[in-house]
Amino acid sequence: MISDIYKIIALLIVCAVILVMLKNYRIEYALLFSVAITVSLLIYVIKTVYPAINTVREIYETSSVDFDGFSVVLKAIGIAYLVNFCADTCRDFGQTALAEKAEFVGKCALLILSVPLINSILQIAIRFAKL
Repeated sequence: MISDIYKIIALLIVCAVILVMLKNYRIEYALLFSVAITVSLLIYVIKTVYPAINTVREIYETSSVDFDGFSVVLKAIGIAYLVNFCADTCRDFGQTALAEKAEFVGKCALLILSVPLINSILQIAIRFAKL
């Protein structure tokens, strides 16, 4: 993916110029074009990053480290990136209220995701306190 970054940046600059021109003529087409770019980029990034995540997961599974929070951390990173991507896209469309709602939903999802990890930490702390 590193070698493709320059191509992606160049493509995004060209798309930004097209979007500016489209907004002057047909704002609804600019919106559709921007959504298509966003979805395409998101699919490309997920497809490109997935093998690396899979490799890290395989390394973790073959190691002797016993950390239940590993999957929670990976999920949290994924949620954070997706929420940030969604909020930025909403802001690009001038929808700051929706961007804030997306960030709120992401924070709630992270809280829900972390409950089992917090529970495990509290159980460990209780066991230590009883010693």
